[in-house]
Amino acid sequence: MIKIEVATEKNASTKDKGDLLESLVADILTCLNYKTTSQVAFTGMEIDVLAENNQTKDEVFVECKANNSENISADVIKKLVGEVVLREVSSGWLFYTGELSKGAKGLIDDNKKHNAKIQIYSPENIIQLLINSKRICSHESIVKPEGKQFSENICLLITPRGLFWIVPIISEGLETGVIVYDAKTNSPIYSQPLLKALSDLDTSFKTLEWMPNENATDKIKEDIINQMDNIVTISYGDEWADYRPSRPQDYVGREELLSGMIRFLESVRKRETSTRIMGLSAPSGWGKSSTIVKLISSSKNTRNKNNIYVYGVDTRAAVSDKYVELVLLKCLTKAIEDGFIPQKFKNSITLGNANNLLDSSSLAELFYYLKSKQKVILIYFDQFEELFLNNELSVLFDKFKQFINSVCEHEENLVVGFSWKTNMNIPSDYPAYNIWHNFNDRRKNFELGPFTSKEISSTITKLEKESGKKIDAKLKRNLTDHCQGYPWLLKKLCIYVYKSLQNETEADIFSQKLNVEGLFKQDLENLTSDENACIETIAKKSPVKEIEISQLFSADIINTLFNKRLLIKSGLNISLYWDIFKDYVLTNKTPIVLEKYICSSRPQRYYEVIEALLSGKNISEISKILGLSRGTLDNILRDAVMIGNIKRTGNKIELLQKNEDAVITAMRLFFQEHELYDILKKQSEDKITTPTDFINIIKHTHPNFADKTFVAYSQTMLEWFRVCGFVTVDKEKIQICNTTENIKILLKEKISNNIGMDSFRGGAPYPKVERFLHRLFQQNKLDISIIKEPGMRNIISLLKQFDLIEHSDCYLYPKFDSFDSTINKLKHMVMKTKEMLLIAKIMKEQPNILGSELGKIINKQFDYKWKPASEVRIGNGLRLWYVNLTSSPELRLPLF
Repeated sequence: MIKIEVATEKNASTKDKGDLLESLVADILTCLNYKTTSQVAFTGMEIDVLAENNQTKDEVFVECKANNSENISADVIKKLVGEVVLREVSSGWLFYTGELSKGAKGLIDDNKKHNAKIQIYSPENIIQLLINSKRICSHESIVKPEGKQFSENICLLITPRGLFWIVPIISEGLETGVIVYDAKTNSPIYSQPLLKALSDLDTSFKTLEWMPNENATDKIKEDIINQMDNIVTISYGDEWADYRPSRPQDYVGREELLSGMIRFLESVRKRETSTRIMGLSAPSGWGKSSTIVKLISSSKNTRNKNNIYVYGVDTRAAVSDKYVELVLLKCLTKAIEDGFIPQKFKNSITLGNANNLLDSSSLAELFYYLKSKQKVILIYFDQFEELFLNNELSVLFDKFKQFINSVCEHEENLVVGFSWKTNMNIPSDYPAYNIWHNFNDRRKNFELGPFTSKEISSTITKLEKESGKKIDAKLKRNLTDHCQGYPWLLKKLCIYVYKSLQNETEADIFSQKLNVEGLFKQDLENLTSDENACIETIAKKSPVKEIEISQLFSADIINTLFNKRLLIKSGLNISLYWDIFKDYVLTNKTPIVLEKYICSSRPQRYYEVIEALLSGKNISEISKILGLSRGTLDNILRDAVMIGNIKRTGNKIELLQKNEDAVITAMRLFFQEHELYDILKKQSEDKITTPTDFINIIKHTHPNFADKTFVAYSQTMLEWFRVCGFVTVDKEKIQICNTTENIKILLKEKISNNIGMDSFRGGAPYPKVERFLHRLFQQNKLDISIIKEPGMRNIISLLKQFDLIEHSDCYLYPKFDSFDSTINKLKHMVMKTKEMLLIAKIMKEQPNILGSELGKIINKQFDYKWKPASEVRIGNGLRLWYVNLTSSPELRLPLF
């Protein structure tokens, strides 16, 4: 295959390259009896070369595109067609180097069908014109030295110093060196100054050996073999309790995602899609490497092994500027060894040049085989973004880009995959960022989400199996609560529990709000100062060659860190066992863990328990005083652990704050860092958010909750955000705020003991409720601080119970249009409660019964477990309500 490259100095402009090609094309046109003028400007356009036939006087617009690595787009041809039509010239000619894009090829085919006035001159056409015009000798007459294997990709190099034939030398399937010939005479070039000048130009051959001798050739071959041996596939842990990627048998969940990956590869295999790039994105520690290890395992099962081949490499091991071509060659070689590709291809595969690795006759034959047998190969680059943190390998930026372009353009049964860490801050002008994001529309992307409750449960089951011990329900719940769905955190916690079980020590980390930083500090405990220094050095340089670290630290120190599993090896490089751990060593910060825990208790009830703890009460006393069942109290205490107000060990409760203000500060910190609040803030920037929207947010963040719980959880969490001063809820609108005003007032709102509209305790006297409603309707709204007035808390709680008033964080509002309609609704709803229905029945038979007696009857009837004093107080209150309400004529009628 014959190619052309236009070679200029490294920092030369695109115009400099264009000028070289234009000059050469002008010479060709002169030989074809055309008069030429370069860079001619017309209104609204500029032509590279204007040619006029000396005999016919026909004018031709000539465009020259010196693209070495990027394909010629269809827009170039469309532009030329437009210029020809607009200026009404006889024809338009395009001379180009490089390759045409798929769209451009299609446009050219259409052009041929419709006999349009456009002529396209490919590199082969240009070379033939040069040969015919005696400007160069044919490459076919080049005399090559014996004993070497040469590439079929011979290139004509257009340089400021003249025209040269470049003949690449093949070693181990790769282009490793070049022999240079003067294109005018086909004489080999031996001048070292000229060779040095040519090798310094910006070409696809700049990293190869120029005119190597026999010794250099042998050394190149040896280096290629060594570099191939140092390509590292994705490794995984030796056991379950290993921080490296999970073994296939330890992998849990992600069934839908893995099935999606297999389906995508199947669609490529069957030629049902033109997409040839796939990506897997997620924050660090969410299981990208483990997922690819599992995918590799799945590709080897009975169903897939003859159809899908997955070769995954750890790019942290890259040390060569030939890494891309080495991985491609190693993948194909391994596929032959594994029997996926027939043995007939062994020792016959050669790659194209750096600009188009797939452009070789041997690969064309291989790809034909894959298509005919409906087989597909996936080459997967794990830890992709880490590769570009190594400045020594900056040459790989362009090589990866060219490789991806080549894979996309060829559309063979070859797929390239990449992992991308979404929580790494990379500037938008950084090459790795551009490589990833510029191919977004040409890539099938898969995203790893947080663990579902099912996946968490499966992981805990694995913990039980590996430890050989049953995990009790409380510990399971603690693991579920504290990991919050973060895969890396669950793994860290499970390994912590595993070691605790092995050592028969108590996993006391769950007794209080999780200290994530403490988990990583444990990794550094008991290290010597030299070992710590070694860890810090590797973190700063990672990935770093082991030989470089061995010059700074002793073998004993390095081996000790390997034995403690704080280091891992990737080829010649070493790095810390986990990206998250590396970030912690460098910044002393752990990943941002947004709180995901959903509280089950209402803030007012919760705060009653906290106040009781502040006053020195124990669990039994709190249960009796507040009338809470053990289950309800356990749920509240569970919330308190997660919020960070208490530490709980069995029945022993330790308050972590010593006063009310400190308690509230800890509460606000928890909800300020909550995932739901973070989403609310972001949504509120663009639109009005309603309570219904909030329900949908919880459905999205916690899809495994039962349908019937979404409304209850949304009401509870929204109430927490409101009470803590982060939102106001005004009718159907949630607004973001940040205030500490009225927090104590809102926390101490009267609790209705979860009494619904079917139950009534007469919390405030009827006349006072009536006077309050008069006042509310007269003023249209009342300041929330009114709750501080004597008796107001009970009145407001009673009216809220029957949904007769509403409030924001600042004001109370009437819910209905008039005082009369509100009073009537109150009377009817109260008289329909089970207590008032029972009283009506009793007083019909015993009109003079005492309130205390009514209290006893109600307590026994509904098993309220009231104390005698409560029977008297509530019974008297309910009797007075009944007397007041039945004085209304419309309610004096018999109720039964």
